[in-house]
Amino acid sequence: IREVGFGKDEGMLPYSSRSFLGYRLLQEYFNLPEKFLFFDLANLQPLASGRFRNQADLVLFFDNIAAPPARAENFLLGCVPIVNLFEQLAEPIRIDQAKTEYRVIADVRRQSTTEVYSVDSVTSISPETGSSIDFQPFYSLKHSVEKQQSQAFWHMVRRPSERKDDLGTEVFLSLVDLGFKPTSPPTDVLTVRVTCTNRDFPGVLPFGDLEGDFEMEGAAPIKRIRCLVSPTKTQRAPMRHQARWRLISHLSLNYLSLVEPGPEERPEPLQEILRLYDFSESSTIRQQIDGITQIASQQVMRRLRTGQGSGFARGIEVFLQFDENRYVGSGVFLFASVLEKFLGLYVSINSFSEMIAGTKQRGVLKRWPPRAGYQILL
Repeated sequence: IREVGFGKDEGMLPYSSRSFLGYRLLQEYFNLPEKFLFFDLANLQPLASGRFRNQADLVLFFDNIAAPPARAENFLLGCVPIVNLFEQLAEPIRIDQAKTEYRVIADVRRQSTTEVYSVDSVTSISPETGSSIDFQPFYSLKHSVEKQQSQAFWHMVRRPSERKDDLGTEVFLSLVDLGFKPTSPPTDVLTVRVTCTNRDFPGVLPFGDLEGDFEMEGAAPIKRIRCLVSPTKTQRAPMRHQARWRLISHLSLNYLSLVEPGPEERPEPLQEILRLYDFSESSTIRQQIDGITQIASQQVMRRLRTGQGSGFARGIEVFLQFDENRYVGSGVFLFASVLEKFLGLYVSINSFSEMIAGTKQRGVLKRWPPRAGYQILL
């Protein structure tokens, strides 16, 4: 059995290659925990030999039977998590010498049901040469590139929507120079490619039709598409003033500040970073974060075997204790599994993490093998 949903190529949210993927795991878990309930059955190639025709029995053995035990109806095939994100070209932006800021409109005909999630690229056509001009984001790594096509960079600002009864946001784009002063490039129109959502519209759509909840844009060998659960509430990053201070404190956190070696540490630093990525405002998620009651860690040495031979490496063993009373209906294991992957990705280079999960009620639940990033060290 192989777990699904934790890999770098199994994400729902479009994190860039420069972003730390451990934070994506946290954000996806807080938004849709069901995303991590999938698993693959490996080594089933013999079933394709033809000896089993079109049916085979799979027997799963458990060393601990859950209450109530799992039944056949608890397992479904052909399922996948989906996210309401799609790419498209925004409305063209005409350069106006009297403006320093332009609102990005994803679709002028559907402004109440289309919201910009991210600005992916800003381009234009040079009126002199007819060549394409690629504007880089102001906070990028390409400021020192020689022979830059344009001395202008784009900067994005997000503000709450001013429309009545609209909980969404609007995005505004400005062009600045390296000194962050407004500038006007020698072009007439900007082409902006964006990733969008449908604002809060999915929350008012009817779901549960036995004939299916969606229609395919093109032909596909699919009979119907239906939602097993209703779409979640639209999740947006908080824009309150106190969120800025939390972001600043987040920048000062590192791996050692989360789990400094010691017999018993306070869980508040880890809980604070978890709360930073919880946009759901769900009481259930808050209970789970508050359910971490203890962190203890120590440096350990482990013998590792690789293709080049064996050796020893120094890492950190982390013990997390949970209060099961805070996880009624969800259980501890799934949340602990996400934290185990997060700590493995958070570990410093040339080191590893080894996590142990336990509860106040039952003691140790599981010990994971040493992990460095996505690699299991055994």
